[in-house]
Amino acid sequence: LDRKMYAINANNGSRIWEYNATGGFQTNPLVVNGVVYAGNRDGNFYAIHATGANAGRLKWRYPTGGAILYSAAYADGVIYFASSDMYAYALRDNGSISPGMLAGATNLQFEHDVHVGDELDIAIRETAVIDKIHLVDFTIERHPDRTPIAKGEIKICLWDA
Repeated sequence: LDRKMYAINANNGSRIWEYNATGGFQTNPLVVNGVVYAGNRDGNFYAIHATGANAGRLKWRYPTGGAILYSAAYADGVIYFASSDMYAYALRDNGSISPGMLAGATNLQFEHDVHVGDELDIAIRETAVIDKIHLVDFTIERHPDRTPIAKGEIKICLWDA
């Protein structure tokens, strides 16, 4: 991979701009309000101006402790993504951490099973809360024979507003 992100003219295929990063982009880009958001294998989450005088230039970059291999989501001015450092992130569109996403939920305890069609069962269990870090075990099994597909632990950090 060439470690670049490209904006291409959909009408004629010409390059509009390119952005060079230190690692490769494996995620799908998220475009919101003239900004391209994408995680990178270098562990940074990038916000790049998509249009205007700064098109193709870095707006901000947020470092994480591991490669970002999954695409981000956006809602109400907040970008959500996960890193291979085992943390989920919620950033404002200016690159700052979005506090209070689950304000007051520091004593949250939950257990939940989800059935996805006739094919998958997902079990989620909170196992501990240590200084606002929630440890959550999950399993994904193929239904009805309960063949394991994935199993692991997720750490969720909560910040107060």
